[in-house]
Amino acid sequence: MSMESTTAPERTAQVDKPAFHCPSCGVFAKQTWAALLKETRLGPGVPVEVERVPGKWLGRATLRIATCQHCGDHSIWRRDRMIFPVDTMGSSAHPDMPVEVRALYEEAAAVASKSLRAGTAFARVVVERLLRTVDPDAPSRATLEQRIDRVSCQVSSSLLKLLHIVRIAGNGAVHIDDSPDAIVITALDAEHGPELVEMLLDAANRLVDELITRPAAVDRHWSALPPSKAKGPQVQPTDN
Repeated sequence: MSMESTTAPERTAQVDKPAFHCPSCGVFAKQTWAALLKETRLGPGVPVEVERVPGKWLGRATLRIATCQHCGDHSIWRRDRMIFPVDTMGSSAHPDMPVEVRALYEEAAAVASKSLRAGTAFARVVVERLLRTVDPDAPSRATLEQRIDRVSCQVSSSLLKLLHIVRIAGNGAVHIDDSPDAIVITALDAEHGPELVEMLLDAANRLVDELITRPAAVDRHWSALPPSKAKGPQVQPTDN
């Protein structure tokens, strides 16, 4: 695997593993490990900062710190699990995500790692807040389904499906039903839920990309065209 490849950061890793996906930059990079605290000894071969288990001492510090050789940021590990940075689910917020939505998205990502139900419901809230921001002309009392329908011609078919999945799963996660939809059961399942909830959270990033980032890029390149060659879509006159 290339040291420059990126993917979702790892939250578990073998202590002293020489390389893993950094939780800060996402790059698969070499890591330098050290004990978080200086080890002192109570006697021959007995360090202070070690994990005590029945009948023996483990031969390493309970808390370890890894330094990423790509970005220089640190991660702190207890046994084989990262405890800093705070565990989150899903990708980082899209760079172009509106400020008023970003904090909500980051809160959703943090909550999702603790509760699949809360993460599923929060993903719905983030999508609705984002649609309210990018489509301010929508009626203030419009339902999420109506808001999704208003942008249906502006997003890809796969994202449109995902938005409705977010709507249905998020609603089902909040309103307990004796016979929940299959998508709700999957979202709350300990084995399959995390993958689905990450997909639900990703809907917000994809929405930002398709409704904000890409149109802005097109407009930027369009403005660079010579005026004589820049011919926009022709609007046909309508009869009154």
